[in-house]
Amino acid sequence: MINKTTALIFILAAAVVVLVVLLLPPVHAAALHSKNPNNFLALATKYDPDETRASVISFEPLRDSMQKFMAENQLDAAIYVVNLRNGVNFGINENVGAFPASLNKVPVAIVAMREVERGNLRLDSPISINPGKVKSNSVEISANSGIINISPISADIYKNNKELSLRTLLELMLKESDNDALRMILTQIDYEDLLAFYNYVDVDAYGSYDYVSSNASNRLLSAKALSNVFLSLYHSTILEPKDSQYLLSLLAETNLDAQKLAQLPEYVKIAHKFGIYDDAGQNHLFRDCGIIYSGKSRILYCVVIKGQQKEQAIAMTGRMIRAIYSYIIDNDIALDVYKSRTRDRQI
Repeated sequence: MINKTTALIFILAAAVVVLVVLLLPPVHAAALHSKNPNNFLALATKYDPDETRASVISFEPLRDSMQKFMAENQLDAAIYVVNLRNGVNFGINENVGAFPASLNKVPVAIVAMREVERGNLRLDSPISINPGKVKSNSVEISANSGIINISPISADIYKNNKELSLRTLLELMLKESDNDALRMILTQIDYEDLLAFYNYVDVDAYGSYDYVSSNASNRLLSAKALSNVFLSLYHSTILEPKDSQYLLSLLAETNLDAQKLAQLPEYVKIAHKFGIYDDAGQNHLFRDCGIIYSGKSRILYCVVIKGQQKEQAIAMTGRMIRAIYSYIIDNDIALDVYKSRTRDRQI
């Protein structure tokens, strides 16, 4: 039994610890990341609580303008937008299913990084190149003022190397959207782990790799469902923050420059992944999910456009991203105006 003296010592020690913690100067989030070149990609858990107050609290006007934009341009499209600071969101056709195309590379990257965390893989782990799995990519989009830089990845890197590191393959898969890199990484992860992750984020694993299965009735491949993958990455629900940060940094350097496409200021960053399906027939699909980093705002968006040629769909997506950004700025201005108001009289 603990005597009174021991209990008193314990209480005094605990009081000293609490006092020391209270007297320590607060560590600002910016200081935590001052040496990080990808500071704009810092996760939600790294920010001061006060920053959540600088947030969009209603998306209704933006939703109305998006509906008008889709109607005027006769777009078969869907959009889902979430303010990552407070969870406020809106959607249009957000539960309608659509093939994810190359967005299925993000779950593969997350599961691969999970294997790194478990010690089963290293970023510098050499992965053997299987010539039988090397195929040419099918995406071809002409360059447009430096905004779009997508072309078939040269197979030379696979022909000239017997093995490549996981790090190299992750960069090729996320930054260049290289399908061969996807095939090589899939040989290194457990399929059941991949299925478990898809189940966790409420996404249909089978439809993700089968266009026929991803029909309009499949809500598990909707814009809203695919946003769960980015929510998991942003909030580090599966990976350690540093590993989520690493994947987000790759997604901020994709060869489709969303910031230029939407004509946004250079200080605005977008970590995103796009996907294209085009069977040279009647089926055309473009989708893009990403996170806009602008000042204190962190806005997640997922866009799906069907039935449009690639260049047209990409241009429309750029306009939608710009509309989201403009709405953020408008809300920042409205908040500043409200905060600057003074009262000259009492009620």
